[in-house]
Amino acid sequence: MAASDNSPYQFAKLCKRCACLQLRSTTLDDIQLRNPSVGEWSQEQEVDLDWNVTNYLSIALHPVGDKCDACEFLRRVVKWWRVYDESVRALEIKRVPVSLHYVFTLGEADQYGLKALRIRLRPDGKEFHIDCPVTAATDLDMGTPLRLQPHLSHINEESILWMKSKLESCVSHNHFNPDKTFIPDRLLDVRENRLSLVLTKDLQPQDAESHRYAALTYCWGPEPHASKQLKTTRDNISQHQRQIPEFSLPQVIKDAVSVTRALSVPFLWVDALCILQDDVSDWENQCAVMERIYGNAYAAVAATFSVNCEQGFLKNTERILVPFRTHFDSTCALAIYSPPYLINDVNEVSDSPWARRGWTFQERISSTRILMFSKGNIYVKSKYFNESTGGHRVTYEEYYIMLDRVTIDSGSKAAIYQEWSEIIAQIHPRRHQLTRKTDFLPSIAGIASLFSKRLNDDYAAGLWKNNMHQSLCWAAGEVDKPSHQDLLQRLRAPSPYIAPSWSWASRREDFSFLLYRPDLSAGC
Repeated sequence: MAASDNSPYQFAKLCKRCACLQLRSTTLDDIQLRNPSVGEWSQEQEVDLDWNVTNYLSIALHPVGDKCDACEFLRRVVKWWRVYDESVRALEIKRVPVSLHYVFTLGEADQYGLKALRIRLRPDGKEFHIDCPVTAATDLDMGTPLRLQPHLSHINEESILWMKSKLESCVSHNHFNPDKTFIPDRLLDVRENRLSLVLTKDLQPQDAESHRYAALTYCWGPEPHASKQLKTTRDNISQHQRQIPEFSLPQVIKDAVSVTRALSVPFLWVDALCILQDDVSDWENQCAVMERIYGNAYAAVAATFSVNCEQGFLKNTERILVPFRTHFDSTCALAIYSPPYLINDVNEVSDSPWARRGWTFQERISSTRILMFSKGNIYVKSKYFNESTGGHRVTYEEYYIMLDRVTIDSGSKAAIYQEWSEIIAQIHPRRHQLTRKTDFLPSIAGIASLFSKRLNDDYAAGLWKNNMHQSLCWAAGEVDKPSHQDLLQRLRAPSPYIAPSWSWASRREDFSFLLYRPDLSAGC
């Protein structure tokens, strides 16, 4: 994106062909959009932008260094349209002419407003179109002759109904519930637009639904962002029990509160506010039950693309901004979005900052149900169910396995040991980032506690005493061919100390387990 010299917006860099996306008040005068008179009602007017290519494959072709954000945006939209639309996938598409049009629709007070950028495609003599929503970039941009709608958000009537429906469907399917009697020691009460910290031991004993809670999983981010995180400490816990001013929250927690309220869930768990951040003992105790906290939540809420706690996750950001210049020569911005139903890309979650954070690994696989908010879509996942707001079933299993609680609860010891190995095999030290390397084992302490109870076995640096013969069957991954000197350096005890050299947890490189060895598991 490129910002103009005097503009607060990050406008898209446009090539000569895409400059037609920019609008001026004089352009609207030329279009001569008018309010309908009696007998002339038309729900929409389509304006040809004189943007045409004879083959969609050439949309983003530009000389080296002459990048166009709009062309790249259009290329992505058309690519996902081909994947999404079954009738298109069946066509032998060689040349697809493409044209662009702005669509104005009749709104309140019988006035036309800019609604969408329409991409018209004509493959093999057929005709299709894709409507990309157009809105105001900010609330300040709504008062223009374009009569733009508010910017898109993941929280709207349609998405709320969808999330509630999918979550209730998961609950009603009688999937394994970890522990209906469990509730975290502290929760945020989000009812009645007043936020406060509650000690759950003081809550009235009622049915489980009245104590439903969501659990936020997100990235704090590096400094200086992490230090701006509002935290509960021994000094301010009494104040937080009275009230937590919502203006003092970082944006990611504000958004989580909004989601929790929209889902009609009374409580929310957030690590920064529900763990005493200056009490080592409390921190260790809560880490040990982290699996239960996320596993028993009505839903985990994942802010997948928020790089830090100051970046929210509810605004749809899969968009480009283009300028609109008024008669008074002031510049406003309109936002053009990818259609949400076209964005079913597992990579936008698997490659997100959230997926690369070490602590979120345990939070993710421990969750019974999880809502993942990406730049342009919402994904809901459970052990048995994956779907997005576009209606597509999405397969994540190779990326995002979740605890097999049925096996852990009622399987044989051999099966439970195998489940542990399969879970740990998903850890990638190079990928899963931790602010402190010594947090590696604490970041999976909750899962280890669950397995320890089921196995009645001693846990040692990621391995199990009664299954040591299998636990030691791991190998360091070979991502390169180090020199002899580099190899010797890698074999030295790393600093800071994390685990003994015989444990996979001691490695900075990726590792793998010899998962399926019947000769080793026989008789176990």
